[in-house]
Amino acid sequence: EKITEKSNLTIAFLSNSELPAASVNCIYKASNGSLWFGTSQGVVEFNEDKWTRYSKENYWLTDNQISSLSQFEDILLIGTLGDGVNRLWITNVDAITGASSYDTVWSGITSKRIHCIMVDSTKAQWFGTQKGVSIHEGSQTRTGWTKFTTPDGLVDNYITAIAADHSGRYWIGTRNGLSVYSNNNFMNYSENTALQD
Repeated sequence: EKITEKSNLTIAFLSNSELPAASVNCIYKASNGSLWFGTSQGVVEFNEDKWTRYSKENYWLTDNQISSLSQFEDILLIGTLGDGVNRLWITNVDAITGASSYDTVWSGITSKRIHCIMVDSTKAQWFGTQKGVSIHEGSQTRTGWTKFTTPDGLVDNYITAIAADHSGRYWIGTRNGLSVYSNNNFMNYSENTALQD
C-alpha cells in the first residue's frame, strides 16, 4: 500500500505480504540483493517482488524465534532465541541451496539463545549470547571457536550488541555496561565510567 504518490514507500502488512508475524525483529540485505526479515515465526526473504518463507514448519529452520541476521560469504547467519544459529547458503541462481546450524552440541557456541551477530572485516563471526561471546573463524563447524566471558574480561555475560570500528576495536554491549576488546585486552565501561579515546 502506497502512503503517497511522491514518497514511493510501501508498507507490508500480514494481509499484503508473506510476513508470518506482525513483529519484525531484524532486517538484513544480503549480497545477492534480497531482503531478509526475522520474525517470531521464522525468516522471510523478499527478492524481486517475491516473498519466500523459511521456518521450522517447512524444515528450513530449527527454531522460529529469530533475533538477528548477518552474512558470512554465501551463508546467511540466522540467530535464534532457542536453538543457536541456523545457516542458509545463498546463491544468485536459486537463492537457497542448503541449510545447517551451529548449536551447543556440535560447535563452540556458548548458548542456544543468540542475541546478535556481527561478521568482521577478517570474516570472523561474532555471536552475542546470554552466556558471553562466541567467535568463529573459518567454515568448519567444530573448530575455530573462541569464547569470551566475564573471567576473560567482559563486564557481563548477557550480550545485547556487537560492533567493530575502523581502528580494530570491538564494542560489546551488555545489560550491565559496555566492553571494548582491543589488542587482546578488555576495557569495561559501566554507569559511572567515562569513555576514553
